[in-house]
Amino acid sequence: MSYLYAVKYIISFLVIVSVLIMSSCRKDEVDLKSHLVLLKVDYLTYKLEGGMLFDLNKAPTSSEVQFSVENDPSSNFSYLKLYHLPDSLLVFDGLIIWNGSGNLNFPDSLNPASSFEIFEGSHAELDTSRVHQISNTAYNQGLDKADLILNEISDLQIVQNAYDQNFDFSILCYTPSIGIGNPSEWDYFVYFYVQG
Repeated sequence: MSYLYAVKYIISFLVIVSVLIMSSCRKDEVDLKSHLVLLKVDYLTYKLEGGMLFDLNKAPTSSEVQFSVENDPSSNFSYLKLYHLPDSLLVFDGLIIWNGSGNLNFPDSLNPASSFEIFEGSHAELDTSRVHQISNTAYNQGLDKADLILNEISDLQIVQNAYDQNFDFSILCYTPSIGIGNPSEWDYFVYFYVQG
């Protein structure tokens, strides 16, 4: 009778240990989840206004974020849409109006700047050679200000993590008003990957 009890006890112990090991592996898998990060930076002050994370189903295959761009710069009432590739996830949708003011349709809300953790200690100076302008956008002018934009966001933990993981940064300058535009309405949108 005691032999059966000992066997049941050992089997129970092994099952519990197996479950603990499996659950710790799942935790590691969650920690390695990939995200696309969007940060919104003011055009005039370079101050972070907010941001958001998109969960990705697959790990990035490139250090640079890949987009499909949909726009129509030929009319007075234009638009710009960005879709993350390869999953065609909408990550930007904004109207652009000549001598007027378009509006941002997506993202329609962002996490506040204060929700992003500040990196403790000295942080790496971000290399502007790892910044890319989002291609096929007629109204984009972000690369000439890349050093100012990166300087403003470089103290964020999420930015330092992405930089340490060798991911690049892509910048879109969204100008909802062009022609006689109002730069106080303009913003930079910075996109990059991070894992963890």
